[in-house]
Amino acid sequence: MTELRTVKERLKEFISQKKLSNKEFEAKAGLGNGFVSGGKGEFIREESLKKISEVFPDLNVEWLKHGVGSMLNGNTPINSNNIENNSNSSFFATNLGNNNNVQKNIGIQPSVVEETLRSLTRVIEKQSSQIDDILSIIKTLK
Repeated sequence: MTELRTVKERLKEFISQKKLSNKEFEAKAGLGNGFVSGGKGEFIREESLKKISEVFPDLNVEWLKHGVGSMLNGNTPINSNNIENNSNSSFFATNLGNNNNVQKNIGIQPSVVEETLRSLTRVIEKQSSQIDDILSIIKTLK
């Protein structure tokens, strides 16, 4: 898939994935006529993002704003073997590498990022343990 350069291009991809017309999307999200096709497409105001995310909670707002991650929330596969090869790893290394960059570049408080990372780490560790248990059960069934 070609990298989408602007917010509006990513928004149009999401609308297409939802099988909506621009007009239907604008009406559902409470946005003005021509919102999708108007402007240069480099930014969407926070107020508009809030409206969109309330009506379409499955849309990953970070993907929409920055092109980071998957289009849909909860749709990002985690594969520890290829994290270093992930095309987004340079973004995370640059922007999450120190706490000052987190707040300045993406507007998230460092404590929120740190707590989210701790929480995700716990989830991954639990899932890893569950996978190990399942693999053990499978081995006994062979």
